Amino acid sequence: MSEVWTLKVPLVVDVGWGENTGGASAGPWTSPPTSSDTLSTSTSYDISVSTGGEEDNDADGYLTCEDCNDADAGSHPGATEICDGLDNDCVDGVPSTEVDNDGDGFVGCGDDCDDTSADAYPGNPNGEWCDGIDNDCDGSLGADENDVDGDGWVECLECDDTNPDIHPDAEEVCDGLDNNCDNTVPDEEADADNDGFRPCTGDCNDNAASARPDIATEEFCSDNIDNDCDGSLDGNDPDCLGVGDDDDAGDDDDAGDDDDSTGGGTGSCDCQSSVAGGAAPSWLVLGLLALGLRRRRS
Repeated sequence: MSEVWTLKVPLVVDVGWGENTGGASAGPWTSPPTSSDTLSTSTSYDISVSTGGEEDNDADGYLTCEDCNDADAGSHPGATEICDGLDNDCVDGVPSTEVDNDGDGFVGCGDDCDDTSADAYPGNPNGEWCDGIDNDCDGSLGADENDVDGDGWVECLECDDTNPDIHPDAEEVCDGLDNNCDNTVPDEEADADNDGFRPCTGDCNDNAASARPDIATEEFCSDNIDNDCDGSLDGNDPDCLGVGDDDDAGDDDDAGDDDDSTGGGTGSCDCQSSVAGGAAPSWLVLGLLALGLRRRRS
């Protein structure tokens, strides 16, 4: 870098170069007057001196032509880089840690723990709040700012930080839980009768524990409740018609058997025919008695 300095020197002249009418040296001049000449008339001459960038303005031992900042003695080749926002060592400009990227007045090398957020800096007067950021740069988050279940939501921003399927962005599913954290559980997810079934899983009557869509549930044929949730009530339910077997249980298991050893069901009869070796008919008994009495009288 080259600089030009202009120096104005007052001289005393009368008429110019050709003659001297009262100066220190008489006679005609062959060159312009210099500062050593004392003449009777004051005239200013401009004397320009080009230094060519070889001055050391900050006295750091480095000339302008080799110093990246000749106005700062702390910046020159070989200097130690410090956190001041300047290129101290004259290598690759100002380091990124010395730049205030978020405009909060603090730089990364100056204890700004998050230079991408203007809400995080040392001594933040607002203290710590629920955003998952160390707002006051004290090295710790609030007790409720941790993401225990790893779903991307901190405790203070969701309703259950022990279940990764529950957070404000989750979809509601049939599990009886507030999956999307809107502070409500849909009615169809409730188990009002505590029978282990919900309307969204097929419970046809959530006010009666005896009604549930369970293959082991039997239809009670006189309680006016669709106990097995098959859509049929009491007398209209196939279970109450004894279809297929006679097991005195009021159900139809479609097995086609009679598992009541004593009979008595509506599906079949296991009684023996009296004619085929069973008890004698009453008319035969009476006839035999009358015949016996007649023989005694004779």
